Amino acid sequence: NSFESTVVVPYDQRPGIRFDPDRMTHARNVISVGTTTSNVVSYVYEYAESISTYAAQTSEGAEYKQGDFDLKLESANVVKITAYLIVSEEMLEDVEGLQSYIMSRLPSKLRNEEDDFVLRDTTYGIVGKATTYTDEFADSDINRFDVLVAALKQVKVYNFQPNFILMHPTDVMNLKLEKDDNGQYIMPWVFMNQLPTIDGVPIFESTCMSEGTFLVGDGAQAQIFDRRQLAIEFSNTNEDNFIKGMVTVRGSERIAVAVYRAHAFIYGTFATALASGSL
Repeated sequence: NSFESTVVVPYDQRPGIRFDPDRMTHARNVISVGTTTSNVVSYVYEYAESISTYAAQTSEGAEYKQGDFDLKLESANVVKITAYLIVSEEMLEDVEGLQSYIMSRLPSKLRNEEDDFVLRDTTYGIVGKATTYTDEFADSDINRFDVLVAALKQVKVYNFQPNFILMHPTDVMNLKLEKDDNGQYIMPWVFMNQLPTIDGVPIFESTCMSEGTFLVGDGAQAQIFDRRQLAIEFSNTNEDNFIKGMVTVRGSERIAVAVYRAHAFIYGTFATALASGSL
């Protein structure tokens, strides 16, 4: 006998919906995060100063040395990041785990868009405001370790304390596989069960960075402000959803990003940095 096309033995249906994982590290994981109750975040920063130039020893009875601070007001507007999707009432009722899936998936996509805004927005983004990496070498025998150590130094000379290196996973792999002239790994990462560091500064790998680029910085010198934290809402009152039995799911957040000091962040590309070192 055969079962033909009739399902006699029921399927062992596993609960939930399987999907590819999203990035684990976001821009908000390496810089400061706060809140705001306004639609504009403003802050005062030191534009220039001459006190360090004119301060000097002064003889008894002589005039004090004069110096000045120049201060400026900077503003960062709150922006709204949104996304929505439409599903049927039947899908929400019949597809096991669909609501949980939406509540997990939609926020992750909004966070990815947040990363793009925080890092690459043409007005407020960290990459655009960061200081461009400067070549430190005059020989061809350099590698990615040299470049990153130099980038850390370029933050430190302005008396900031770098506390993160942000790179794409491909570039972290290339770093780990760097070999010396004898074919030996420069760093035996395979034996290290911990977050990779350079000069004590941890390396964060994330697809929020474009392949071939690096960002080094003092995370305290930039800040995300949550005006309205990320929220997911379900409604059947959008357009003709009610009479069609559809449900709109929307996600949104309102944030601002402030980059307090440009010299606290160094941004560059490995291709340019390594080529410059070959000159």
